[in-house]
Amino acid sequence: MSPNNFAAVLPVAQGTITVGPVDYPTLPPGGVILRNTVVAFNPVDWKIARNGNRPIEYPAVLGYSYGGVVEAVDEAVSRVKKGDYVFTHNPKAGGFQRFSAADATFVGKVDEKSVEETAAVVLNLRTIIGAAVEAGLDRPKDTTTANPSNGKKALVYGGSSSLGALAIQYLVQAGYTVISTSSPANHALVSGFRAAVVVDHTKSADDVVAALKKHGPYDFAFDAISTAPATAINAAVLGAQSGDIVLYSVGPPPADVDIPKNVTRVVKGWPSSLAALDPSFDEWVFVKYIPEAVAAGTLKSVPLELIHGGLGAVDGALRKLEQGVSAQKLILYQWEDAPKSEL
Repeated sequence: MSPNNFAAVLPVAQGTITVGPVDYPTLPPGGVILRNTVVAFNPVDWKIARNGNRPIEYPAVLGYSYGGVVEAVDEAVSRVKKGDYVFTHNPKAGGFQRFSAADATFVGKVDEKSVEETAAVVLNLRTIIGAAVEAGLDRPKDTTTANPSNGKKALVYGGSSSLGALAIQYLVQAGYTVISTSSPANHALVSGFRAAVVVDHTKSADDVVAALKKHGPYDFAFDAISTAPATAINAAVLGAQSGDIVLYSVGPPPADVDIPKNVTRVVKGWPSSLAALDPSFDEWVFVKYIPEAVAAGTLKSVPLELIHGGLGAVDGALRKLEQGVSAQKLILYQWEDAPKSEL
């Protein structure tokens, strides 16, 4: 008899998330069933919940990056076994429940103490790596030691965001000199991620543009914020360079921002792009890079904030994320509100 499963369910587009019993998952071909223990919140979660602008099936259980323990494994899977601690970036979501099914392609094995951190970094790390692979950038040759400097510069706008922090670390490890931005309060944090220069983004737009221009020109540019003001600053900085350059972004193009002719702003689902462009490298990311780099401390999330209350706290956490968090990654334990008889 299967264990009871509970989930924070989004019943319809833009509906109210409620907690209730759901079916225990079916083991998919090439997949695993996980007893979820921790889930990380990502902007995609609140955007789907509030905007309802993605083609997903309802009722839906969101939560795209999470970790737990393997409960069952399809016979075709050799990467993990029952009882292993793992993390996943599940393209089909399912993290806001106690048990889930996942494609083993997107699962990595770790020790118990690394489950939180790997669950927190996997989605955003695959985002920056997807953009980097599309750009044809150098890749890290090792999981714990940075490549020698390649003499090239990368601009990462929004270094204290969970995405920006990982972009800095990945690019530095690949041999790039990274220039980034943050508020003065987060300057030390972003410097700790090994950004060579951290520009104060609380100054006037003109001052930020001038400071970023001073440290250019850039061979690669990634906008981890992608709001209209951020896009305008990046466009002004890159537009002043000679030659064409791509601004890799994570949000739709703002209608009121002019993009210079030499700048092409590109937005994609970067993790999906990575899986399609280079599945063998994506496999290395799950099997070797994330587990080893996190264990060694060379790859770190921004500080984790635990949201208490179990699945019943999912909706409140999404609202908090929607309002904006800086230099934090929200996580939640799916079993925190479970009766002791079910633990």
